[in-house]
Amino acid sequence: MMNNIILKCVAGFSLLMILGCVSKAPESSVYLLPNPPLSENHPTPDSPTLNIASVHLSEFLSTRGFVIEMGENEVVVTQNHRWAESLEESILRHLRRSIRSESFRVASVHDSSDIWDFQLHLEFDSFQSRSFDSVHTSGRWNLLDLESSETVLERYFELSTTTALQNYEGIVQAYSDLLVELSQQIIRTIESSVAEKAE
Repeated sequence: MMNNIILKCVAGFSLLMILGCVSKAPESSVYLLPNPPLSENHPTPDSPTLNIASVHLSEFLSTRGFVIEMGENEVVVTQNHRWAESLEESILRHLRRSIRSESFRVASVHDSSDIWDFQLHLEFDSFQSRSFDSVHTSGRWNLLDLESSETVLERYFELSTTTALQNYEGIVQAYSDLLVELSQQIIRTIESSVAEKAE
C-alpha cells in the first residue's frame, strides 16, 4: 500500500516535471526577407539584357539560423530564430526585384528566358548582425559578358547599417535595406562602365 502511494507520487512528480519543461521550451520563429517594391524603369526593347544568375554564401552562412557576431572572432547561429527558406534563394529573389536600370532589361523573378547578354554573380563572405545594433555584409560580384564569355566587371563590396528596431524584425529589415543599397551600387557601377565604353 505504501509502495503504491510512493509510486503514484513519483509518477505524478515526473509528469509535472515533464509538463514544466515542455511549457518552458522557447518558441521558434521564422522570417522572410521583405520583397522590395519593383521600380518603374523603362529600358528600350533593344537594351542589353541582364540576368542576376547566382548567389553563393560562405559555408558558415549557409544555415537557416541567424548568424550573430559576438566578438572579433566569435559568431553564434540561432536555433529558435530562423530563416523560413534558403538565404541564398531569398537574397537572389530580393536582388532580382531591387536591381533595376534604364539601360538594361533586368530579368524578373518569374522570367524563365535563357537568352541574356550579361550575367551577374554574387558571393557573400559575410551576412550577419552585430548583436541587435547593426548588420554587415561583404563579398564580391562579377559581370559576365555571355557573348565573349569574359568577366567584364568585378567589384568587392562591404556595407553596414544600424537597425531601427533592437529585435529580429529590425535585423531582417536592416538586411533588406542593405540589399537595396547593394543593388543601387551595382547598377551604378555597371551603367557607368557602359557609358564609358560608349564614349
